[in-house]
Amino acid sequence: EVPILVKTAAPHPNAVGVVLLVVTQSGRLLSIFLSQTSGTFEAEASRLWPMVSEHCLKNFFKRIRRYGFGDVSQDRQSLEDAQFLAHHVEILPAQRRGTLFEVLAWGEAHLALYSHPRSVASADLMWVCSLAQLVTGDVMPSRLLSAC
Repeated sequence: EVPILVKTAAPHPNAVGVVLLVVTQSGRLLSIFLSQTSGTFEAEASRLWPMVSEHCLKNFFKRIRRYGFGDVSQDRQSLEDAQFLAHHVEILPAQRRGTLFEVLAWGEAHLALYSHPRSVASADLMWVCSLAQLVTGDVMPSRLLSAC
């Protein structure tokens, strides 16, 4: 994966350093935890972030455990199979308990909200909505409000 954009997302949660958000040429996202200890630098990368909205029972309970909420009924069946590829990102401050930062990302056809845990694990894809839904006003207001 070739990076096309690198942004500082947050201070490192456990060391002197930063967390970087990387957008790859193929539209995938990942984070890199960069820290400095005793004059040496260490980097630890997350896995590539999920591209598909995966709202199965396992992820429902993971979100409840990590963030204290999780309403899987709000996700539309048509978007569950849509692959999301990012072209632009906006870093948002953490809104949920256990979150380091959030990322509003958009591509050619979709807008998505990711929530990154305070660890090197990949971010959770909280929701995806079609950009066409934004134009027609067919977006659930709670989704957009969760990014504000």
